[in-house]
Amino acid sequence: MLANNDISPEQVLKEAIKRELEDANSHPRVRKSIEVKYYLATKRITESDLSNDDKVRLIHLHIEMAAQLMKDRNL
Repeated sequence: MLANNDISPEQVLKEAIKRELEDANSHPRVRKSIEVKYYLATKRITESDLSNDDKVRLIHLHIEMAAQLMKDRNL
C-alpha cells in the first residue's frame, strides 16, 4: 500500500522505488544488487501498459533513485 497522508504522492513513490532498489523486503542473504533491481524494474516498466510518457518518467525516477543510492553506498 502506497497511501500516506503525511507526505506527498511523489515522496511516497520515491520511497517505494528506494525500497524496491534496495531490495528491502527480501532477506539479506537473498538480496539482489541495486543494478539488478534497476534492470528488473526497468524491464517491468517497459513491458507494462503505461503510456510511453509515464514509462519514461518512471524510468527517470528509477535512474535518480539508483544514482543516489549508489552514491550513498560509496561514501
